[in-house]
Amino acid sequence: MTIPALSAIFVVLTSPFPKNPASAIGHVLLLEADSTVPYLLWNTVGYMADIGDNVSGFTYITTGIFGGFPAFYEILPFYEKIDQYSDIEKRDLWLYPLRISEAELQRFNDTLAVWAVQEYPYRFFTLNCVNGIYNLFKATLDSIPKAYYIMTPQNFIELLHNDHRLGEPIRLYADGRIAKEPSKYLIPHKYSRLDIGISFEDEFYFRVRFRPLLHSLKDRSLFYTPFMEFELFALETNFNRNNFDIQEFWLLKIQSISPHDSFSWMFNTGILPINAELGIGQTYKMISTFCAGFLFRHTIVRIDKCIYNLSGLRIFTGNFSNGILRFGVYGEYLYNFTNASNNILMHSWLAFDISRNLSVFGEFNWRNNMENSVGMVTAFYF
Repeated sequence: MTIPALSAIFVVLTSPFPKNPASAIGHVLLLEADSTVPYLLWNTVGYMADIGDNVSGFTYITTGIFGGFPAFYEILPFYEKIDQYSDIEKRDLWLYPLRISEAELQRFNDTLAVWAVQEYPYRFFTLNCVNGIYNLFKATLDSIPKAYYIMTPQNFIELLHNDHRLGEPIRLYADGRIAKEPSKYLIPHKYSRLDIGISFEDEFYFRVRFRPLLHSLKDRSLFYTPFMEFELFALETNFNRNNFDIQEFWLLKIQSISPHDSFSWMFNTGILPINAELGIGQTYKMISTFCAGFLFRHTIVRIDKCIYNLSGLRIFTGNFSNGILRFGVYGEYLYNFTNASNNILMHSWLAFDISRNLSVFGEFNWRNNMENSVGMVTAFYF
């Protein structure tokens, strides 16, 4: 299948690239259709920062926040972007045809010709790839809704969709397949999540968990790869009339278990409790979206001023699909070198999607120290 010239301009949304935190929420660029040449030769337009060479991590962050990087409108053939995003980074692309009039298209071309030879500042939060495209549209389209205070690739697509500017997307998969997406996939999946539920562990508890960014293996995968977990600042609390406990506060949870990669890995770090987890292993595709794998892993955790070192093996299996039902199971054995004890855990979960913004999860945990629990959680995405 080829890509039909459904519009003179496509808005292109890339799936995230969690291996680079700066690209974890995706990227937006434009694709200028030309029916006289193959789609690989169509031009792309993106608002890009010129970072330069030998930029340290601290300098990268501070310069990016305060607008020290120069930026420009980059025009490149589509095949170069496919090579970067699909072939190298294994990211899917969503191509949304833009509803644009002939007069608007003429203004777009005239404005781009002027703007493409100028230099601009680039700021991570207020003048990034999305803001650059939004400003171009604001200067050329007859009307466009007011921008959100912080623009992201996803809410930019939602803003254009609510203004009836977008048609149904065409999806270019990382493996080269091209398919037209059904209307239910028109808007990408939200990345902020609030969980409210109950659990039973000796007694009943209310559970509240908030994750502002981005995606877990238990979430649906309409936009994020189903095999990548990338959560930031996830806080979970349990409470009832007698107790209030902060169960976990993760600064970062990142896990890649794709059967298409040469190996799987995980890295988690939290401050409640203070811990760091590392793992490496392999994932195998069994049938369809059903996968199984293993991770050799090590955990360093500080509890009550004591530091514990645990090493062991996690064996997992699950269905990580785009459908409305998903499930996962993993068993884990960890040996505690600090106090010479064994830790065994069985965890299972089942997720059911009610709507785009609402899912229900059932979870069960069994531990060899008899701290078993069962819970039901409703997840709200926004």
